[in-house]
Amino acid sequence: MKTRMLIIPPLGQPTITGLDLPPEPDFKAIVRLVTPLLMNNLDPKALAFGINLERVRVLADFDGGINYQPTDMIVDADFKSKRLPRNEYATTIYRRATMLGRTGRPAPSDPETLADICGTAVLFDRRVWF
Repeated sequence: MKTRMLIIPPLGQPTITGLDLPPEPDFKAIVRLVTPLLMNNLDPKALAFGINLERVRVLADFDGGINYQPTDMIVDADFKSKRLPRNEYATTIYRRATMLGRTGRPAPSDPETLADICGTAVLFDRRVWF
């Protein structure tokens, strides 16, 4: 199945690429695909700890509009211990569902009260983690 993937570094420009994935890829395939991308910009000291993948359910529109669809973003869950830099673009995507009132939780008056994303994030144009 044709799938678009957006690699979002904490600094610099995001990169979009297309690939073929099964409709429901297995976890090992996701790990093999995403781990090198998340490790790419890590400090050598942080590499010793490896990557602890976490799926974040988000809303995104890969066509640049506001037709937001449920998608998966994969991040390194250990970003705090590795002191990874904040990723502004990925944080905005992560907070979108709450700020739009689509999570069932009340939207805060200040988005900065919500969690943020740090380090590189990999966003897919559909759900890939089952």
